[in-house]
Amino acid sequence: MTISNRSALPISRRRALTTIAALGATPLLSRLALAPVAAAPASIAKASCVLSPALTEGPYFVDERLNRSDLTTNTTDAAVLQALPLTLEINLVSTTSAGCLPLSNVQVDVWHCDALGNYSDVQSQVGQTYLRGYQVSDAAGQVTFKTIYPGWYQGRTVHIHVKARYYDASGNKTYEFTTQFFFDDGTTDTVFAAAPYNTRGTRDTRNAADSIYGNNTSLLLALSSPADGSRGYVGTMTLGLALDATTQTAAPDFDQQGLSGIWYEPATSGQGFGIEIFPNLVATGQGFAQLAWFTFDSGTAGGASKQRWYTAGGTAVSGRTSVSLVIYRNTGGNFDAGPITTEQPVGTGTLAFTTCDAAQFAYSFSDGSGRSGVIPLTRITPNVTCSTSGARPTNADFALSGNWYDPNTAGQGFFFEVNPNSPVCFFAWYTYAPGGLAIGGAASQRWFTAQTAYTAGARSFSLPLFQTTGGIFDTPTVPLPSTQSANVGTATMVFASCTNATLTYNFSAGANAGLSGTIALTRVGPTPAGCVA
Repeated sequence: MTISNRSALPISRRRALTTIAALGATPLLSRLALAPVAAAPASIAKASCVLSPALTEGPYFVDERLNRSDLTTNTTDAAVLQALPLTLEINLVSTTSAGCLPLSNVQVDVWHCDALGNYSDVQSQVGQTYLRGYQVSDAAGQVTFKTIYPGWYQGRTVHIHVKARYYDASGNKTYEFTTQFFFDDGTTDTVFAAAPYNTRGTRDTRNAADSIYGNNTSLLLALSSPADGSRGYVGTMTLGLALDATTQTAAPDFDQQGLSGIWYEPATSGQGFGIEIFPNLVATGQGFAQLAWFTFDSGTAGGASKQRWYTAGGTAVSGRTSVSLVIYRNTGGNFDAGPITTEQPVGTGTLAFTTCDAAQFAYSFSDGSGRSGVIPLTRITPNVTCSTSGARPTNADFALSGNWYDPNTAGQGFFFEVNPNSPVCFFAWYTYAPGGLAIGGAASQRWFTAQTAYTAGARSFSLPLFQTTGGIFDTPTVPLPSTQSANVGTATMVFASCTNATLTYNFSAGANAGLSGTIALTRVGPTPAGCVA
């Protein structure tokens, strides 16, 4: 894979990833190499297509809506942090479709107690959310969770609760299945002989005496040691569900450029995301997802100094419908000037698409703020080239969309969407305040947006510039706070080619009033298929 930069030099995958890193959105390629992506799961066609036993939900289900694979985050509970790690791999298959087809796009919740028998968000643990969460099954019908080997509590053998739900394209729940997973008693005896489990005392109920287990041996997890030699177990289970795989709404394959665009949550209008997928960038079948997140500070609403932006990146694997991301923050730059700023990791996230027009972004910050949550996302403009089949349509206008930047001021940049189905040209500009280096910290960040209608085939756009203020991080805009977008200037964007462009700006209001200039832009990453300039 090669593209050309302004010097007409070929850019390899390695150089393309390094260019993405220079934008401040992702780690360097060398860091990526330290975390290889697991291959898609092997075929599960040999699994027995038998309906799995349904068991009681029990009293401790709380519909937290926590879209995350790591259930051990955001807690100080020693009975979680010191417990034995368990990777839980669940394969979902249809018992009503010939061939034992995998079930994609199924929401799978798991929840269980900590090493001392306590559940989060009930009784004395209200407000805690450890050892709870959900994932949406990928194209191979698989979900994976990082959790711990559970403890025990009075009257029950050791178990994990599982709930599978399916929602149609309109968001209506059309299927629900609930069961529990269990563990071999001999393995549990070995685990419970060590801390912190042994501080709980001898358990009072084993599998044979458990009123719910009922000798359902098909619900015993198959345990193995982690392939990397680390401590703990990998537990696998195949669930046969009475759900017809041939009637499901297909979730889009993640490794496609058509998922790129501007996305937002209507309830928090005034904030949003620029998402770009670089298909096959890391390797064949392994693309790269890059996000630019435009939001505000937590706490109270305010002016431009309360604007915040983050970037995020992660490897997008073909056959999967979600991707794990690292969230980054850049600070201390100057508006349209050096120095080049460097990204700092401040959290993790998971991006999952249920359709070409609907997604969810789950985030968890490690910057000391304790912020975590799930943001449902929808496109701000109509889908152009995203496909749920193997087809990969292209569009010359839409192919101009994505991340662009000036290498001389890396660490700030633009996200463009040129959408012929609106038709509209939109961009979000993440940058810094004039004198942002002196301000320092997150308060140095600034962002602007621009939007205009256009005629299909146009490559030059005149746009009004807006600055939005008054919002609060991931907080609904109604009734408060009330975001406001003020016209602060004008911009002209000209695409000279599929890899080079210029943006001319002129500010007439706000803190940037009187500033004008021209920025030579280069596309971040490879040119999408079908681009014509």
